[in-house]
Amino acid sequence: MARITGLPPTDRYDLADDVPFAAPPAINTEEALRQAFAERSDLKAAEAQVVAAERALSAARAERLPSLSVSGDYGAIGTNPSPHTERSQ
Repeated sequence: MARITGLPPTDRYDLADDVPFAAPPAINTEEALRQAFAERSDLKAAEAQVVAAERALSAARAERLPSLSVSGDYGAIGTNPSPHTERSQ
């Protein structure tokens, strides 16, 4: 108990109250695994790293896909392509 609290383990201590033993609740393997996957931060971090790696792989593959671009120039007709802007002869 001293080691857990950070006190020197070689000293003697008297406990003011008795600490009764309480057995942990019975849990089956499936429930233990479900709790571990749901609550452990190290497993969540590992899962996030896997998702990030999958997305990085997907992005790297997408860079090799062909691309298409379109550009246009309305040049001499100006911003208003109406036929009334020109002089009739």
